[in-house]
Amino acid sequence: MATYTQMITSVQQRCANHTSLTSSIAGSLINEAHADLVESHEWSRRRDEIFILTTAEESSGTFSVTNGSSTAAGTGVSLSSADEGKYIRFGTDDALYVVGTVAGDNFTIFDFNGSTVTYAGTTDTAATYVMFERWYNLGTGIEAIDLASYKDKLYEVTTDWLDHRDPLRTTTGDPLRFARGPRDSSDLVQVEFWPRPTGTITVRFNVELGHTDLSGSNRPIVPTPVVVVKAAILSLYFLFSKDKDDRWLQLAAKYDKEFDRIFELHKRLDEAKFGMPHHLQDVGDTGLQGTDYYVDKDDGF
Repeated sequence: MATYTQMITSVQQRCANHTSLTSSIAGSLINEAHADLVESHEWSRRRDEIFILTTAEESSGTFSVTNGSSTAAGTGVSLSSADEGKYIRFGTDDALYVVGTVAGDNFTIFDFNGSTVTYAGTTDTAATYVMFERWYNLGTGIEAIDLASYKDKLYEVTTDWLDHRDPLRTTTGDPLRFARGPRDSSDLVQVEFWPRPTGTITVRFNVELGHTDLSGSNRPIVPTPVVVVKAAILSLYFLFSKDKDDRWLQLAAKYDKEFDRIFELHKRLDEAKFGMPHHLQDVGDTGLQGTDYYVDKDDGF
């Protein structure tokens, strides 16, 4: 499996190393071809396994919180910028807040949307608290979840289900379910676990990958020959748009025939080498189905 850089050279060679087909242009056409081809077949390299390490909750020390104030001042706490975005509950309040901008042992109180809000509870100069990580992102390029597990399978529910059952996320222990939340600032899918783990555990996800732009030494999900020929065809149309030379179209037609052949060949090779993808049927106990994340499924065993 060639790298992105090696694929650029191959595409340029297939197009007579024309000076108009720069590395930048060839690279962008490789990514365009790859993005299209990833969805064309259940390539074995789409299947992957990732692990999410949860973060232990914190409760050491106290905070001074004042009704109508947007600042929480800590005593005996250890805050850092890594705590920004965590959820926090003071004492026995019936509300959750988000840790905003940290300054020393103090922080600005945020709501769930990241906006500054004032503390609505009763003033307390030594409020106990529990602070925890609610959202964990799945990483780049993940299109679907086939299975989530910790000791046993985790079933997917909605955040509405969790908000109805446990709005303050006070239920703790080994997680049995997970819910997808809003995407983070990098547009990555986030999940939360329920019951909420209080310590550090490892949750496994079997996932399906999608396209992410290739660069440098990255290797494609789709077999290299398929991507190279597809990108070469796109490159030939690009060159035709530059000088209107029909010979580019003639060569593109030739590569079109080659593409059909190698596409089918590499699909068969991929299936023979790694096996056909599993086709699963919904059997979830929560009634939540029909999302773009393929969870709550079983293979009949």
